[in-house]
Amino acid sequence: MAATSPLYNQLKDAEPFFLLAGPNVIESEEHILRMAKHIKHIATKVGLPLVFKSSFDKANRTSSKSFRGPGMAEGLKILEKVKVAYDLPIVTDVHEAYQCEEVGKVADIIQIPAFLCRQTDLLVAAAQTGKIINIKKGQFCAPSVMENSAEKIRLAGNPNVMVCERGTMFGYNDLIVDPRNFEWMREANCPVVADITHALQQPAGKKLEGGGVASGGLRELIPCIARTAVAVGVDGIFMEVHDDPLSAPVDGPTQWPLRHLEELLEELIAIAVILTFLVAGVVFIPLGVICLFASQGVVEIVDRYDTHCVPESSRANKVAYIQSEGDKMCNRTITVDIFFYVGYKYVSCHKTMKHPVYVYYQLENYYQNHRRYVKSRNDAQLRSPKEENDVQTCAPEDNVAGHPIVPCGLVAWSLFNDTYKFSRNSQELLVNKKDISWKSDRDSKFGKNVYSKNFQTGAPIGGGTLDPKKPLSEQEDLIVWMRTAALPIFRKLYGKIETDLNAGDTIMVLLENNYNTYSFNGEKKLVLSTTSWLGGRNDFLGVAYLTVGSICLFLAVTFSVLYLVKPRQLGDPSYLSWNRSPGG
Repeated sequence: MAATSPLYNQLKDAEPFFLLAGPNVIESEEHILRMAKHIKHIATKVGLPLVFKSSFDKANRTSSKSFRGPGMAEGLKILEKVKVAYDLPIVTDVHEAYQCEEVGKVADIIQIPAFLCRQTDLLVAAAQTGKIINIKKGQFCAPSVMENSAEKIRLAGNPNVMVCERGTMFGYNDLIVDPRNFEWMREANCPVVADITHALQQPAGKKLEGGGVASGGLRELIPCIARTAVAVGVDGIFMEVHDDPLSAPVDGPTQWPLRHLEELLEELIAIAVILTFLVAGVVFIPLGVICLFASQGVVEIVDRYDTHCVPESSRANKVAYIQSEGDKMCNRTITVDIFFYVGYKYVSCHKTMKHPVYVYYQLENYYQNHRRYVKSRNDAQLRSPKEENDVQTCAPEDNVAGHPIVPCGLVAWSLFNDTYKFSRNSQELLVNKKDISWKSDRDSKFGKNVYSKNFQTGAPIGGGTLDPKKPLSEQEDLIVWMRTAALPIFRKLYGKIETDLNAGDTIMVLLENNYNTYSFNGEKKLVLSTTSWLGGRNDFLGVAYLTVGSICLFLAVTFSVLYLVKPRQLGDPSYLSWNRSPGG
């Protein structure tokens, strides 16, 4: 099957809908060009994708005396002039299979009339042109029929198909529109179009003075059907438009006046926007509440230790302390509590931390996304021992005395090296450091036969050391660290405590304060956290959903009230350009 065409993709993705519009039939070249110019101007102004519509032959007429149009040869010439003059795609209908090839040379969309929606030969011939095929649902058909009609187009090798609802017979001389059809017709798995003008036709329902009958229509109800279709959420609107419907030679009672087109489209767009805001609000607010509940269910303890773990006598020069030799062990005490800010004070709430309890280190004011820092590495060297001499991108941490450093670069050199040991009631709480990195990183980015060489052997020493006897794929602290953070405040996983921490437990932490964040006024924090189905504790997503949902709901209600209190009446002459005040 061929690929979908660019125009088909554009129409399918159009928001809030696309527009197929134009006069029912070609009356003259001058009239069609004038109509195309005005309709394009209006569609461009309101921001809707437009496909210009008109017919070269109205073969399905009530009376043999009815005007049919200029015929295929002349009609296609006129439509081609419209296409070239105004850069508009064209939609027109065919009635017999032999017409499809010639029509396909001009039209971008070939329309299948409602009475012919099941004609297999016609559908296949139209499909073989490769053009978009718009199939109108027969007035006598159930919406399920359109699934089969659309499938005939696809089986002929053409995926560019759409279906159109144009009403269902209700007695002898009337049509009704069942809004359920707009949804049921989606089973055809293609864009759904609403014909808001023919749907109000009254076939052979108008008696003529000299005898005989003609088709009538309920033009005044076109806005009603249009609002319904847009509210249901159709992909496109089909409508016939005329600058003087009362004198139109064909289907005048169901053609919409050109002078009222812009205001009708503006109203439909407003309805689509209101519904979009309403749906967004109704969906986002509950999502926000769910996300906030999930986040609030996470128990998290954060302990900042960078200042407390420097002796008071050395706090005047923390950099000198951290760069000095000697023991830098520090004891911290953590109680398993969570705190909520209520009014003007924190309220403590005891809650058990179910295992696994994740241990993170959090660094602040640390810019791992600095360009020179993040580029100072060689990923090929991490994967293969054959690349260990390739250290061109790793300066200044590229070699020691002419020997390559593995892993090279500033990222690896600055490896975090604070350590944590935990105990409860004088019993050690083991920290599991296995599988703390991404499996894809271990399997693909760090070689199983790559070992550290000359790492942290030359001055200055940046951070932690590596075990030269273990391959890089097993040194998970390094793997976690090498996945650089985008923001200056970040957490990285240190390990997991595989036992529950009960509410009110006192946890003793013996940490080694080795890592230098004092040179750049950074902060270090120890974080213990559980998780939920949403991940760790993060209220931002829930607050964002609630905020956006509330704004959308407010806008939907506001626009709805404005529309109900002061609607713009269709046909109100005060909105015409020559009746507006200079300031309006």
